[in-house]
Amino acid sequence: MGKMPQILLTTRGRKTGKAHTVPLGAVREGDGWAVIASFNGADVHPGWWLNLVANPEATIQVNDQIIKVRMQEITNPADRDRIYQTAVSMVKRYANYPKKTSRVIPLGLLRPV
Repeated sequence: MGKMPQILLTTRGRKTGKAHTVPLGAVREGDGWAVIASFNGADVHPGWWLNLVANPEATIQVNDQIIKVRMQEITNPADRDRIYQTAVSMVKRYANYPKKTSRVIPLGLLRPV
């Protein structure tokens, strides 16, 4: 993921209730981490995002630290743009994802609880 830090996100499946862990790039934002549900510009949201919307409580692993978090969707346009541009500066291919899809790519802030 270039210069973008990696985290492991563990969500609870919205249908199965089982734990699902995915590696994600993340942007440090205040006391939390911003994640981008780009799904490489696909026209559908990734499963981990749908799981977070259904149950915003999750855990992340950052290096050897496991942190309980709660997701809050980032809806403020200025914040969305600033964070997305930070992601683009770290991983250039993020610039193309909005061009590939008609959906608004969601961003979520994972804050420690």
